Amino acid sequence: MRTLSCRCSRFRHSRQQAMAACVAQFVEEIATMKTTIDAAGRVVIPSRLRREAGLTPGMVLDVRLDDGRIEIEPAPLSIKLERRGRLLVAVPQQSVPVLTAEMVDKTRQAVRRDREMLA
Repeated sequence: MRTLSCRCSRFRHSRQQAMAACVAQFVEEIATMKTTIDAAGRVVIPSRLRREAGLTPGMVLDVRLDDGRIEIEPAPLSIKLERRGRLLVAVPQQSVPVLTAEMVDKTRQAVRRDREMLA
């Protein structure tokens, strides 16, 4: 039987078990972290969760109540649609980091790794 390594690289799984095992590990390691709320209503999000979610200091977040759960996610980027020639272009309303070739390569490698794992 062919085995694949999940992204955590801790376990080896058959093709059928790879995704389920990674999800189970994520839930076990990430979703079970606990925190407290202070008197001012502030919640500290554990650093590992912030890192996994890509949250950075000063980032604007959307907070909502959904079916008894509090959900927090990065707020969508504000854009303005501008016509440039025959094209309609989305232009960010605040500065955003420049997309570098290195960032594109990292994303490509991650996508390829994920596809190979599921193949």
